[in-house]
Amino acid sequence: MTRKPLPDDFNVQAFNAGDIMVMLEQQVGIPLHATIHMDMQPLHDLMRLFVAPEDRACFEYLIIIDDETAELLKDLMLSTVARLRPERETPEHSIGVMSRTVAAEKLGGSVPADLPLVELEARLFNATGVEEVILEDADDAEYGAAMNRLISSRPHGRSRELD
Repeated sequence: MTRKPLPDDFNVQAFNAGDIMVMLEQQVGIPLHATIHMDMQPLHDLMRLFVAPEDRACFEYLIIIDDETAELLKDLMLSTVARLRPERETPEHSIGVMSRTVAAEKLGGSVPADLPLVELEARLFNATGVEEVILEDADDAEYGAAMNRLISSRPHGRSRELD
């Protein structure tokens, strides 16, 4: 199948194929042995069958990746944070990365534009209880584009509307 690259500004939610298999087992009752040998696109298509109608729009952003791609994305995230936010402790690889603008919106938009990122992260954590790495908007856009190029170059499952 010929696939178009993911758009640079497409905000993906990448999940490991093994995690999707476990979700299908736990939430739908499909045994692991029925999905263990599936490629990522059929796995994505199967998962789509069980998504509630109100969740379908979010599902368009779900990308299913393999273990090797997950490791490459983890390395990209860690090297990006080390390069752009050297003052920040090394985060867990599963922590989300977001832009300053999105973080400010989550806080109701009442955040000074020059608030240091460390302080913005602390405020966001206090408000949500979820740790995030926050990047300046341009840096976040660059990071997202790099992620999407990496995923596009690897086997993955995704919404067929993207092809």
